[in-house]
Amino acid sequence: MISNKVALKIVFIVGIGMFILSIFVIKHSLTILITYEKVQGFLVDYELSYDKNDEGVERTKYTPIYSYSDLQGNLHRVSSQSKSIKKHNSDSTITVYFDRNNPEVATASNFEIFWVPFIAIFFTVMCFWLAYPFRRI
Repeated sequence: MISNKVALKIVFIVGIGMFILSIFVIKHSLTILITYEKVQGFLVDYELSYDKNDEGVERTKYTPIYSYSDLQGNLHRVSSQSKSIKKHNSDSTITVYFDRNNPEVATASNFEIFWVPFIAIFFTVMCFWLAYPFRRI
């Protein structure tokens, strides 16, 4: 059985690791939000992949591919980071963030920009909150 002191050290070390990870994730998100251009992307195609569900039945997954224009009007494509077993509506749009200096560098993932930093901060706070009761041991 793990002693309370060892548990405290483990949770505290994980908390510090999560804190450092949170800093990098927040910096990445802020870099995208501040320095990247924001445009509307339009659904143009799907990338297909196949896997098996829990029953062993093969199923098709669809990864949407969006087209967007850079500041010079050149068309580029970016794949969504989400996959689905259903196709989206053909008139589907999404916000695309791209690097103005290199328009090929783009993201079409709001999850990456907004939710991942929140989740990282949440787990950091949880680690330190869990370590709090063990602080006087």
